[in-house]
This record gives sequence, structure tokens and C-alpha cells, in this order.
Amino acid sequence: MTALIAIIIVLAVVGAYFIAIRQTPTPPPSTTLPTNTVVGEFNVTLTEARWVKTLNSYSSSYKNGSFLLVSLTVENIGTSQRLFGVVGEYFGATGTAEIAVIDSKGIKYSSFTNVPLPASTIKWIVLPQMVGPKISEAWTIVFDVPGEAQDLRAGLRASETDEWTLLKITIR
Repeated sequence: MTALIAIIIVLAVVGAYFIAIRQTPTPPPSTTLPTNTVVGEFNVTLTEARWVKTLNSYSSSYKNGSFLLVSLTVENIGTSQRLFGVVGEYFGATGTAEIAVIDSKGIKYSSFTNVPLPASTIKWIVLPQMVGPKISEAWTIVFDVPGEAQDLRAGLRASETDEWTLLKITIR
């Protein structure tokens, strides 16, 4: 008789355990974007970003626009020199990854292509840039963005795909 009571108790505990597991809600998948990814032959890490209204003597091409300065580290993990900032052939060199800033509407903003003046207080690079094999570079890239753009993310695209990998932009 006590053995039967013990079996009933064990079955009740096991049943209650499985009911509790089935009723425990599954947490939603993370919607937080990463700040690092490998795209093409580059390992890219976004470190920070900041807004400036004017960029030395340059003004935004958009009404109420600003410049978003994005600091990142780009490492060529391949075995040959590659261009970062362009996909495909560019003056005889091969580029394997490009970058843009993408807003909540899916509008892509390319990097600012004006060269910094020698006396510039803010330094940035103009894309594309050649990166040697196994070399890591720290850069600041400028994007000209309209004032109404919201929920900005960095988008990276490799030469093998049309899909953009999104990274979180941390604005200080």
C-alpha cells in the first residue's frame, strides 16, 4: 500500500513538473542588434557615433540635416588586399564589403565623399580604403543624414549577397 502511495506521489510531482514547463512562456528572441559582424572578408566592429551639425566648412546637403560620424574597426581577415567600402571591381582592385547607414524606412545613406581639409579639426576617411591581409584599421566614416531620419543602423553588405547585415549604432 505504501509503495502505491509513493508511486502516485512521484507521478503527481512529475506531472506537475511537465505542466509547469509547458506553461512557462518562452522569452521572445532578442531584438538587440550586435555591434560586430564578419562581412565579406572583413571583421567590422562599431565603437561609437556622434552627431555634428557642420563638418569643418561643409554643411549637410539636407534641410535640417546633420553629419553622423561613425567610428569603427575594420580588420581584413583574408589573405590578400581588399577594398572596404565598395563591392566588386574598383579601378582594378576587388572590394568585398560596403557600408551604409539605414533608417527605419529602409533608406540607405552612403558615406560622405568630400575629403577633409588639411586644417580640419575633425578627421575622417573617404571610402573605399585598401586594407592589407591580417591588418586592422580604426576609422571614422561620415554620413550625411536628414534630420527626419529615425532608428539609424549601420548596414553592411558583402559582395556575395544583396542582404544587408544590420549593426547597432551607439550614439554618444
